[in-house]
Amino acid sequence: MSKATWQWRNVPIPEPLAIPLLAGILVHVAAPTNLLSGSWLRHAIGWPLLSAAVMLGGWAVRTVGEVDISNSPKLLTSGPYAFFRHPMYLAWIVGYLGIGLIVNSVWPLVFLPAGLLATHFVVRREERDLEMRFGQEFTSYAARVRRYF
Repeated sequence: MSKATWQWRNVPIPEPLAIPLLAGILVHVAAPTNLLSGSWLRHAIGWPLLSAAVMLGGWAVRTVGEVDISNSPKLLTSGPYAFFRHPMYLAWIVGYLGIGLIVNSVWPLVFLPAGLLATHFVVRREERDLEMRFGQEFTSYAARVRRYF
């Protein structure tokens, strides 16, 4: 059985989501505004969301393996890429929501729309690049696989 390998450079830290999340947490430290009053509910929802995000992101990174994702010689369509065109971004979005719930702050949710919009622009740019590189293969893939959900 061969050992699966992966590359750290394929573990994305999308600034369009990381910056609003960090800003929301920092604003919460300065001006705490709780999202939910009961800790059990936020933990009951937040931790499973964060766990699902880590699993999805890990699955995506493992699927990419040793390939340099920014310069892949082939279109990735297996693993989570068979269900979502951008599983790593989806993992970050789900993780963002989980972290917001766990820290029990309304502020990350206030900043989330800006992060989602910025992420969408990045995704659209990446998809234009993929269409230029892979042509009809990407167009067919995009027609059958959803972008996010």
